Amino acid sequence: MKDKKELKTLLRFLEELSWLMDSYSKIDFRNAASLIENLATDKSDAKKAVGEYESKNPNKHFLVGALPALFLDIDLFKRNQDIADFSKTVLGIELTRFSRSSRADVIGRVICATVDLDDEGLNVLVKALAVLAGNKEKTKQILRDRDSNDFNWNTVINELSSR
Repeated sequence: MKDKKELKTLLRFLEELSWLMDSYSKIDFRNAASLIENLATDKSDAKKAVGEYESKNPNKHFLVGALPALFLDIDLFKRNQDIADFSKTVLGIELTRFSRSSRADVIGRVICATVDLDDEGLNVLVKALAVLAGNKEKTKQILRDRDSNDFNWNTVINELSSR
C-alpha cells in the first residue's frame, strides 16, 4: 500500500516537472550552472568600467570628490574669493581672474590643479577634510572662528588633521 502511494506521488511529481520544464523550454539548462557561476562571481558595474585600475594616489582622488562638496557649501565659502584664499593658503594653488569666473569654473580649476600637488601635504589635508566632511559641529565652529581677524585655514587644517 505504501509503495503504491509513493508511486502515485512520484508520478504526479514527474508530470508536474514535465509541465514546468515545458513552460521554460527556452532556457538552456545545460548552461545553467555556468550562468549561475558567472553571475555569482560577476564584478560590479563600476569595477567593470574601471577594470583592475588601482589609483597610484588615492589622496588626490579623494580630493577630487571632497573638494567640490566642500566648496559648494555656501556657509563656508560665500564668495569665489573664499575659495581662492583656501586654494592658495592650503593647497598652494594660486587662482587668477576668480572674481570674473563662475563658481563652478573656480572649483573646476582647483580640482584640475590637485593633480600636480605633492604627496607631502596631501595626507594632512585629506585627514582634515575627512574630519570636516563628517562633523557638522566642527563646521559650525569654523564658521564662528572665520569671522575673527586671526582666522587661518592652515591652522584649521592642522588642528583637524591632528585629531
